[in-house]
Amino acid sequence: HYIEEIAAGNPNVSLKKLKQLHANFLIDNYANLSPIYYYLKGRCYFEKKIWNKASECYQNAIKKMEQAPELEKSNIVASSFNDLGRVVYYDLNDLESALSYTQQGLETVHNQERQYTKYFLLLNKVVYLEQLNRLEEAKQTLDVLHSELDHFKTNFRIVIQMYERYATVLNALQLPISALEFAEKGITIAWENKLFDRLFTLWTTLGIIYLSIEDLEKAEEYCSKAIDIQLNTKRDYILITTYTVLGSVYIKTKQYSDALDALEKAVSMGEKSKDTLRYVEALRTLGNYHLSQQAHEQAIKSYAKVEQLSKQHNLTYHEYHSILNLCTCYIQTGDKENFHKYNEKLYFILNSKEGGAKNHESNSIWGTDHW
Repeated sequence: HYIEEIAAGNPNVSLKKLKQLHANFLIDNYANLSPIYYYLKGRCYFEKKIWNKASECYQNAIKKMEQAPELEKSNIVASSFNDLGRVVYYDLNDLESALSYTQQGLETVHNQERQYTKYFLLLNKVVYLEQLNRLEEAKQTLDVLHSELDHFKTNFRIVIQMYERYATVLNALQLPISALEFAEKGITIAWENKLFDRLFTLWTTLGIIYLSIEDLEKAEEYCSKAIDIQLNTKRDYILITTYTVLGSVYIKTKQYSDALDALEKAVSMGEKSKDTLRYVEALRTLGNYHLSQQAHEQAIKSYAKVEQLSKQHNLTYHEYHSILNLCTCYIQTGDKENFHKYNEKLYFILNSKEGGAKNHESNSIWGTDHW
């Protein structure tokens, strides 16, 4: 437990101790030691963002568990699947594989050691379902998590994260009043416990919700508060969303110079990050800005990049809307050839296995973060 507890804070020290352990023992000869060894090593590489080594260690931990039935209730298998999901998400933006690993984790989880594993898995499942725009399933998963609140109510970070996810999912399902209630619950806990990183995220979430109900003054207020507090958080990639929302507010209030400034910041941050969803949202909103200025060439450039990234990462919802946006550009510029070409693309998406009309009806998610 000592190594596991310091792995997140200082993975180099943990790796050094694991290497000493390996030097003193033939780890693979100890059935009850080797799964723990590989799992902890995976945790260290995960924290160091050495994704291929982390993945290899987690796969080894799962394999070694086949010879260690005494460790069945340790949740090493479920925790390894959880982190394998996070690895393919962070490294490859592969949402389907991330969801598959997470589901395997839920099928193997036990309510014994590492007792919060189940709740981390459920939260991550919600995140992947959100980003795949499978919102009803995300809401159902949140309801399952909420039904077990008594088991994790003292872990404020899990509780707040659950309320955040409720807020984003309900807003995307066009239930903004309920979304606001959950966001406010999360803010109260975050404020009382000085969890500024979560407060930053929640204020951005409030900005999104107020934008969706056209309360532009409050949307601007909460995004500005989030930007002001962001120095106290490590999750600065969320600023991509904060600046994107702010840019949208400024487009609606016709503060076009401020809108361009905010959106260029969002796109620049998105380009440097591996968070494809936030980057896609920023690009699409920048396209909206250019369209509002009748700058069709720049708008087409932004929307075409969204289409490319969405297709590459199976973000069908965003691919559909980028093509719709491109159709708008081409009809406004009188480019009939491209208009018909992209109309045909729309037809094929709407009739594809992944793309029934129901997948394109709800609001955008604006990005998420997870465990």
